[in-house]
Amino acid sequence: MSAYEGRVLIAGKQPGKSIAVRLRSPGRPEQTVITDSGGRYTIPADYQPGDLLSVAVRSVDSFDEEYVRRNGLVTWTSIYEFTLDRGVQQLPDLDLYAYGLELSEPKANETVSFSYRGKIKEYNRRVDPAYWLYFTDFSGNMIGESQMVFYESTYTFDGRLTDGSFLNQNAIWYVEAAYQAGKYFVRVNTLGKPVYLESGTYALMEGLQECYDAPSSSKRAGDMGSITIH
Repeated sequence: MSAYEGRVLIAGKQPGKSIAVRLRSPGRPEQTVITDSGGRYTIPADYQPGDLLSVAVRSVDSFDEEYVRRNGLVTWTSIYEFTLDRGVQQLPDLDLYAYGLELSEPKANETVSFSYRGKIKEYNRRVDPAYWLYFTDFSGNMIGESQMVFYESTYTFDGRLTDGSFLNQNAIWYVEAAYQAGKYFVRVNTLGKPVYLESGTYALMEGLQECYDAPSSSKRAGDMGSITIH
């Protein structure tokens, strides 16, 4: 038997209401559990030792978009896929507060070309996060993640994605932070900004794609090195 318990917090405090928590395990439909008003939840007993599981909280599942923006919440926070063990386990807290994390540059509706030098506001907690960008189209469909990983407030993005392709379209840009909490990896996602590619960049990126073909990297958390939580 295994018994996993966790908490959802906002700026280190109890949310004061029930929060929806999404559970994802390969080969199973996504399941939702609901916290108590203190943010506490328990992984259901039908998940067994050896099962792979990820735990995610999406702010708009429990709050409206205006509340999320006004109160400085992230869009998602999650515990990256882990293997269930036997016994009672305490999962790291999932805090919905953004702690300042924000994509500063490019600005919303900015037009860019590569290589692009950008800025973020860093995740202001006592953790050592890694950062990267990810992108969706304007309908919310995932495009990919930047091959670039960075560790401070500035970055240079050459357009290259983890699957070896290049970003060659207008997109919503997001910054993601990830840090290690014991044996777990916690990921934090921000609100996105629409960004446009400068005329001629599409053709340039398509030409580069013909020259480079890097392997995909679908398990980024495993490449984070010595990211730690204090």
